Amino acid sequence: MTDALRWEIRVGGIVQGVGFRPYLFRLAKGCGLSGFVLNDPGGVLAEVEGAPEKLKSFLTQLPLQAPPRALVKEVSCREIPSKRDKNFIILSSQGMGEPLPYICPDLATCPDCLQELMDPDNPRYRYPLINCTHCGPRFTLVEGLPYDRDKTTMKAFAMCDHCLHEYENPLDRRFHAQPNACCRCGPEMQLRDRKGRRISCEDEVREAAGLLREGKILAIKGIGGYHLVCNAADDLAVSRLRQQKNRPDKPFALMAEDQKAVAAFCRLDKGTEKYLCDYRRPIVLLEKRQPNRISSGVAPGQRYFGVMLPYTPIHHLLLKDSGLVLVATSGNLSEEPIVFQDSLALESLSGAADYFLVHNRPIHIRCDDSVVKLYRDQEYVLRRARGYVPRPISLAYKLEKHILACGAQQKCVFALARDDRVFLSQHIGDLDHADVMDFFEKTILHFQRLFSIQPELVAHDLHPEYLSTRYALSLPRVKTLGVQHHHAHVASCMVENRLSSPVIGVVFDGTGYGEDGKLWGGEFFLADLAGYQRLAHFPYLFLPGGEQALREPWRIAAACLKQMYGKNFGGLKIPLIEGLNGKEWALLEALLQTGINCPEACGVGRYFDLVAALLGLRMKVTYEGQAALELEAIADKNCGQRYDFSLQRLKSLKFDLAPVLDGIVKDVETGIPLPIIAAKFHNSLVEVIGSTCEEIRARQGINSVVLTGGVFQNLYLLERSHGVLAKRGFSVYTHKEIPANDGGIALGQVAIANERWKKCALQCP
Repeated sequence: MTDALRWEIRVGGIVQGVGFRPYLFRLAKGCGLSGFVLNDPGGVLAEVEGAPEKLKSFLTQLPLQAPPRALVKEVSCREIPSKRDKNFIILSSQGMGEPLPYICPDLATCPDCLQELMDPDNPRYRYPLINCTHCGPRFTLVEGLPYDRDKTTMKAFAMCDHCLHEYENPLDRRFHAQPNACCRCGPEMQLRDRKGRRISCEDEVREAAGLLREGKILAIKGIGGYHLVCNAADDLAVSRLRQQKNRPDKPFALMAEDQKAVAAFCRLDKGTEKYLCDYRRPIVLLEKRQPNRISSGVAPGQRYFGVMLPYTPIHHLLLKDSGLVLVATSGNLSEEPIVFQDSLALESLSGAADYFLVHNRPIHIRCDDSVVKLYRDQEYVLRRARGYVPRPISLAYKLEKHILACGAQQKCVFALARDDRVFLSQHIGDLDHADVMDFFEKTILHFQRLFSIQPELVAHDLHPEYLSTRYALSLPRVKTLGVQHHHAHVASCMVENRLSSPVIGVVFDGTGYGEDGKLWGGEFFLADLAGYQRLAHFPYLFLPGGEQALREPWRIAAACLKQMYGKNFGGLKIPLIEGLNGKEWALLEALLQTGINCPEACGVGRYFDLVAALLGLRMKVTYEGQAALELEAIADKNCGQRYDFSLQRLKSLKFDLAPVLDGIVKDVETGIPLPIIAAKFHNSLVEVIGSTCEEIRARQGINSVVLTGGVFQNLYLLERSHGVLAKRGFSVYTHKEIPANDGGIALGQVAIANERWKKCALQCP
């Protein structure tokens, strides 16, 4: 090997826990090279030695044939002195230096493991915790880095000789699969009753399947926490689950065995099937097929079912054994975080579950299911969690500081960022609940340790009462920066689409704290990452009773009618007025007269609440966005009509929506079908967007529009708005992998904080 060279090659990205070292081992052997490969805190390090043409072939093939779950982000190479190795070997991990900034998300059961699971002749036949380097838990069991067994929750399980041989064999699919185990040495399943007593049986999963067929509710431990599960076709079981979980209307997720089972109750095409079968296994919103055998209590008032395929071996076995479609909803009571600790599960879920199907592999960090829709043949993420987290978002630039962005109050997601990467947390939830706030704080510390990020700059929402804001301001020895809520929405969409020039930001959501102290949410901004101008917004509505008005939309509607029609509003022939409670109205009118606890809000979400109440569709809501979802669900897709509105082209753009609301009232009085009225309202909003953006373009010369905020999870509105703007010559940008709702604003907070730091706009306290 006199002409041999030696190269040091470093590979960064998701390259640990996905079979990357054995892949490089096989590749090096195939190219006739010597040297070694190992994991280190920077990713994977290899030294390869051989003829120059063989080294070039190795380097060329390296990213092209990587394992399916790997993500190669960087490959660097430099020549080093020859060592004249005889063989190529895999060395143990190195723990020195700065921790690896990538961890693999949890992965759905791979086809190879599934085949073994169902093969009676395989040693792992029906072992409910089967996994390999291509599948199984990752993020939820990692305690530290580098990713080795002793830094996971599997450290307590010593491998048997058979598993150890697989683990140490570079040519085996389970080489250094850290959760590797079998029925002889690994975690075991247990079936328990609600008092914690173990049920004696030969096969816990088969027994559990029988209980589900009998109409029982089970709490089942998975990868990132517990699910509450029952037969989705059993009206009584579904009703009982709703009562016990204290979830009267919010849709339940479903789990079905395969695509054929899903197609029996949902409309499925190649696009939706792609994401349903994706290795991340999100919940996918699919249009209901009518008629279907699913209980009407699963997703009342909705056009869609949220459906996922099994992603753990436990799920695969349970679905196959039971032959059922299952409700699989988060294992928690209303507004609490998903339960992941065994002792707490028995304590908190025993009122809802009849039995518990559990295993003794600890979960280190909880992680809920992800939720997506399909929009224009691409995923449109509504909740980003299992399967996606903690895969980082790559920026087109390098950050000035280590940044923590604390997100919002509802649908909270925080972000930790360094270099050119932003690590968004899994879905945390609504911080009003003490347990969710505790989850928020502990997960921030966990991310800081994993990714070696010590925040120097902390971004937070402007709302002084958000618990995420209070947390940010309580941190010692850091600089803090308040970021306007809707500006963060715009910036989030800009970052996802790699935009840096100014855009027209159309931001529609429920409520967000404005710089004038009012509640914004129907916004037209001229914005870049450094700042924004508020060029137009929806007219303000009164919210009599404050938070109570968000739970009782009739209050918003009654206040609006009083403002529009004065004393004559009581004579309107619509369900809202006919059912108005005199005593409640007297209290509400007093609030309007005094202005006490009667904030003003211009959020488009509140307009959906208002219209749903005018139609008699939804007077009270039991979960956020219910009225809007039900209004979208009934809208006639074939209706092209709309109501008139006026855009006042003054120095400050204003539009009058009173004609829209008056038109809705008249249509209700004359008996126009509700699906037509709902469609006309949606179509009116589309025209408001198109006309206002045209006027802004004429004044500002900006042609790029971003559509963001939780209201744009409404695909009827999003699709038509996108189409109208594109037809009028705009470049239109929407979200894909980052939620349009408050689950995405932490990304925008990071970008804005960094930009303002660079421009020295930050005033240190």
